[in-house]
Formats: sequence, C-alpha cells, structure tokens
Amino acid sequence: MSITLDRTVVPAMTVVALRGTVPTYADEVQLWERMMPLLEAQAITPSGPGGVIEHDDEYTPHDVELSIFVPVAPGTLAVPPLEVLELPSRDCLVARVLGSYDQITEAHRRIDERVAAEHLTFATGEAVERKAFNLYLRTPDQVGEQDLVTEVCEPLA
Repeated sequence: MSITLDRTVVPAMTVVALRGTVPTYADEVQLWERMMPLLEAQAITPSGPGGVIEHDDEYTPHDVELSIFVPVAPGTLAVPPLEVLELPSRDCLVARVLGSYDQITEAHRRIDERVAAEHLTFATGEAVERKAFNLYLRTPDQVGEQDLVTEVCEPLA
C-alpha cells in the first residue's frame, strides 16, 4: 500500500454520469448499482475506467452528494437520470493510491499539505469540472484489495 503525489494535467473526457446523495462515502456502491443497469438499458459502453465526482467542497460525514461516471465516446447520448458531461482538461494534484480505499482520506490530507507548502490554490465554484474526483484504475471486481489503484484528483486554480 502506498500513495504518491504528482501535479499533472488530466486530459479532457466525455463521461456519462449519475448524480445522487448517499448516506456516506462508503455507500457510493448504491449509485453504481443504479447506474450499471441504466447503462445497459441505454446501450452505453464505457470506454475506460470509471470514477466519482465529489460535489461537497469539504469532507461531509453524512448525506454525501456524488456523481459517479464512466468515460464514453464523444457524441454519446444518454437519457435521465443519466447525463453526459464534457469535462475539460484540468491541472490537478493527483494522489495515486495503491491498495485499500481506506487510504483515500490520507491522500486528501497529503494533497492539502502540498497545496499549503507550495502556495497553490484549489479550483473553486459550483462547476462540476472544478470539483475533486477519483479515477478507479483497478477495482474490486478486477483485483484484490491490496492491488486496487485509485487516483485522487484535486483541480487547481
């Protein structure tokens, strides 16, 4: 298990997302359980690994607002409750987490420390592209917990 931190430009992507509120971050799976049948019913094929956008600006212990997403080909159409988002490329601090999702809180802490140390500024505002997000590069349906790979991304101003 490890966490590495880099500043990088996350490429632009077209995604299909499902937005919702769940009791806690650990309940994100409830959104995935809703989304996967909707993707299948609409014949939408993901083009890569999915992720989640965190709409709350700070850690929220309850009633967490999230948008889970999968990348898709440009021009993909979706009907509600799914939505297509065109996310621009973004300058981000990215914490690459190898292993358990339990490390994600520590990844955010390390990002916060680096922002302070380097006098950087987080992107702010309500626009979805300015929100923190995670990319799930290796997931529990593919590998064991020790081999999970998650990128925790914080857009910078």
